Amino acid sequence: MSALTLNMPMIRLFIPYLAGITAFNISGGYVLDLHKLYLPAICLFVCLCFAGHRFFGAWASLLLMVSGYIIAQENSHIQRREHFSNYSQEEALLWAEVTEQAVEKPATYQLLVRARLMGVNDTLFRVDGRLMLYLSKEGIGQIPSCGDVIIVKNRWREIDAPRNPAEFDYKRYLAGRNVFHSSYLREGQWFCSGYTRNSIMKKAATARERALSLLRGSGLEEREMAVVSALLLGYREYLDPELRREFAGAGAMHILCVSGLHVGILYFVLLNAMMFLKRVRGGEQVRVILIIAFIWIYAAITGLSPSVLRASLMFSLFALGRLTGRRTVVMNTLAASAFILVTLNPNIVRYIGFQLSYLAVAGIVNLQPSFFKLYKPGGWLLGKTWTLVTVSLAAQLATGPLSVYYFNQFPNYFLLTNLITIPLAAVLIHVGIAALVFSPVPLIGQVFTVLLAVTAKCLHASVGFIEGIPGAVTRGVYMDGFQTLLVYVLLLSLFAYLFSGVRKGGLVFLFALLAFSVHASVSSHHKLARNSFVVYSISGVTAVDFISSGKSLLLSCEGLFANPRNIDYNISGYRRVRGVRDSIRLPLDTLSVHHGPGDYVSVPVLMPDLSCSMNLIHFDGKIIAIAVGKETGSMGQVSRWSEETSSGKGFGISCNQPVHLDYLIISSGAGIEPAELLRCLVPDRIIIDSSHTLRESVNIENMYVKEGFITWNVRTSGAYVYNCRFAAANRD
Repeated sequence: MSALTLNMPMIRLFIPYLAGITAFNISGGYVLDLHKLYLPAICLFVCLCFAGHRFFGAWASLLLMVSGYIIAQENSHIQRREHFSNYSQEEALLWAEVTEQAVEKPATYQLLVRARLMGVNDTLFRVDGRLMLYLSKEGIGQIPSCGDVIIVKNRWREIDAPRNPAEFDYKRYLAGRNVFHSSYLREGQWFCSGYTRNSIMKKAATARERALSLLRGSGLEEREMAVVSALLLGYREYLDPELRREFAGAGAMHILCVSGLHVGILYFVLLNAMMFLKRVRGGEQVRVILIIAFIWIYAAITGLSPSVLRASLMFSLFALGRLTGRRTVVMNTLAASAFILVTLNPNIVRYIGFQLSYLAVAGIVNLQPSFFKLYKPGGWLLGKTWTLVTVSLAAQLATGPLSVYYFNQFPNYFLLTNLITIPLAAVLIHVGIAALVFSPVPLIGQVFTVLLAVTAKCLHASVGFIEGIPGAVTRGVYMDGFQTLLVYVLLLSLFAYLFSGVRKGGLVFLFALLAFSVHASVSSHHKLARNSFVVYSISGVTAVDFISSGKSLLLSCEGLFANPRNIDYNISGYRRVRGVRDSIRLPLDTLSVHHGPGDYVSVPVLMPDLSCSMNLIHFDGKIIAIAVGKETGSMGQVSRWSEETSSGKGFGISCNQPVHLDYLIISSGAGIEPAELLRCLVPDRIIIDSSHTLRESVNIENMYVKEGFITWNVRTSGAYVYNCRFAAANRD
């Protein structure tokens, strides 16, 4: 029998179980009626077990895979008959429980609720399902808190799919939390029922709010308060974009996520604080029970994130193993904790925090001892430093490829960051716990509060310093899923060859390296060899992007250029996919500035295959015109289209001979009638961009469809993407 089966049986059980859950997620939630086959399969499994059949292991793996698929299928709320979306009566009312604290947005409060009851014509019946609510700030009184039951009108809509190519899939993200619908409610469309469910999460939220109140009253500055509340209590709403950027750039974002570091410190603090119980008969059992209870109370207060769930469950299993006197194998305990968490919530495997947390621990357990043996430091301080270096290196190697896949950046100074921030974070956690515990004691509480503020300032200053060093972070790194998988194969095979003496590891490494090189070369050639242009779907804005040979030219308004987050969310994803290295921004009014009679600005060649003359864009053999409206929102531009269409001056052309266009992009306020259009231009396709309101865009679309034009409505159909033929730089 293999060592994997003897020492780490949970890994062998977890792998097929996880495969079944993953298969359900990949299938898009495809429902299979496997229940009728499940009982006979279990009976056959028992028979093979007692018979000692050679196919017992294979059948057990298949049964676990099917079990994982069924568990994931049953956990999907949208598949349940009692889901509130199956009842479409608009006059109905929903009784919903708030499951998380409200998140403040610029104009709304975001609430995650779970439907419990529905009322139709004085009849109440049970329903289920989660719903994302956005409550308007206008006229709002008391903000509902966790555990409150509110009554809302049965008005909801499905979460929108991404409107732009390679945009963050918020719909898929929420589906991983069993949220498929949202609703925007104004004053009068919802009200509090006056009933509050006194659940564990309600008590935990109340405890966290009390702790936050103590921290707010301690005199901490804004930035220090944000760092302390995130690091100590898992409350990240105080983190502004600049602070997030600093920690992410320095590679210290994991410090702000409550994880094994925090739970481990709490575990050893409690272990030492309750040492006196060992002298009492049965005291060891009491100590273990109290430690586990305090760990899970802390986990609930910090929000039960995947990383804290993993750490809490692992330390609980370690504590139970300590109580029984049995030696625990870390990887087996890790797999057992994952098995339990995935069974309770199969969707947790989609969470980035879950994936990174387990990869980090697996990397530390398997790689750090081998790294540590490479050098034998002398002295206590050097030994601790070398331990921290090897732990950081092992964790980064395990999580780095997946982090690059998700976040498209890599912190180059992660070793320096961890050497400084992890000790400071450990000190801050100790001091923070002491500050909260001794806050009622005047003098002692004030001393710990001062120490907490000083530690938080040192931590923030260190992160800011590292992030400010030139070359601190490599941004814009893109790897697809297959490349990420190949990188892990490369790392595993290399370490198997170097540290475990597996000869085939070297051969696998060479083949994986060859496959990665070929895939990267083909992918890079494909990105650079094709031109494309995109009319993005960004509410209230005209945004057209031309991409060629690793460069992009974005035509839009100053309002969009002044909003980097909007560009990053809607546009940057597709640019990374297309391998864009350099980008140019050009205001739309550059194409429509009128200097005098017949004198129009001609934009010079800005990138391969793109030029502009007579206010017509020539790109890769296509002719494109953009009709910009009068004072469209934040664009602040004046178009000559409406006044000069009849004469053709808007494009420096004569209406005696209409010009053929491949694309005409119409922005808000252009006011072009089909009859006027046909006098000057003959477009193959008309694109109605997202600067219009939804009603305007639909009316314009209907007007042109009636005249026989081919149209594309960006507001209703999403971004328009056209991939052109091979770029000129790659043509001979």
